[in-house]
Amino acid sequence: MAMASVDTATKLSSLKGIASSNKKLEVIDIYGAQKLQDYAAIANAKSLRKLFLSKTGETPNISFLKYLPLLEQVTIGMKIIDGDVTFLKKVPKAGFVEYPHYNAKMSQ
Repeated sequence: MAMASVDTATKLSSLKGIASSNKKLEVIDIYGAQKLQDYAAIANAKSLRKLFLSKTGETPNISFLKYLPLLEQVTIGMKIIDGDVTFLKKVPKAGFVEYPHYNAKMSQ
């Protein structure tokens, strides 16, 4: 299983290095990258099965997840500005940090 793990990358602001050539990448685990705000490149990891984003920078939305057909597990530990977390209901194992403006709660 191919995995990319980042722990406490205080200067990381983008994931542009995750290119479409990463066809075997199955797990992305990013923790403590509080300046990270550009998540769009994750959509290029078509074989991704597990995604963990904990204590990272906020994102306008999580629309990039809809391009990951094999996604089985996702944990979102950052603020989603538009508050739309409905896509997470399609993922078998999904968890997120709740904010008041979100359109769903973990218990729903």
